[in-house]
Amino acid sequence: MLRRGLVRLEQHDGKEFSSIQRVLRVLSAIDRETVGKIETAHDHKGCLSICWKQEPNENDMRSLEHAWKEENEILLEYVFPNGNAVEVQAGS
Repeated sequence: MLRRGLVRLEQHDGKEFSSIQRVLRVLSAIDRETVGKIETAHDHKGCLSICWKQEPNENDMRSLEHAWKEENEILLEYVFPNGNAVEVQAGS
């Protein structure tokens, strides 16, 4: 497990250091206010899973989608504070 600010980055496979580097690049590309709303961030086989500790707004999600698309990936999963989850494709 790695931390960037207050965000916990989860790594389930010890061989996947590059996925943590990708998540760090994404988190570095978005503003600090958005990062502060994220509890965990995890790249699982090209799907960026974001668990929010605070309800995101549309701009928060769009900035993550844009940053993830810059990593040549498009699938994201958002888990909201109320427990609801949704999968989205960046740019859709």
